[in-house]
Amino acid sequence: THAAGELYVETDGSLWYTPDGTNWQKFGSSFNFLSTPVRVLGAPATAEPGIPANTGTPSSPAYFQVGGGSIPNTATAILATIVVYGSNNAGYIGLYPADAGLPLAPIASMAYGGNQAFTSATVSVKLGNVPGTSNKGFAALAFTGVKFSFDVSAYTI
Repeated sequence: THAAGELYVETDGSLWYTPDGTNWQKFGSSFNFLSTPVRVLGAPATAEPGIPANTGTPSSPAYFQVGGGSIPNTATAILATIVVYGSNNAGYIGLYPADAGLPLAPIASMAYGGNQAFTSATVSVKLGNVPGTSNKGFAALAFTGVKFSFDVSAYTI
């Protein structure tokens, strides 16, 4: 079985993605790559660039809106580089569609160590409607105090 958001590389080098754990889409045929990555920030809009205001707790996820501008609000998933920094303790960050509530297992996740300058990984995330808005986005939960940012490089509709 496969998890939603999983990536797979074929022997010919082609990259595949599954938004739901069952159906597969090939990058380049269904994904739209951006000419320049888009930095996604959390609310409020006055947050320091690259540093979301909410680090998230199990009851308080940080929501990230990605619809609008270079990424259409009809996007269903994104490919992004996540950068985690500023943590004194080891932990992990879990990513979920914004309207998924609090699932037991994240769609995408990344572990990080304590006292590291930064950790980064490329992840794919299915999008959902951000609560209280009509915009698409995702939720992030960090289980230790940490700062993080996301640079979106591709999306699919």
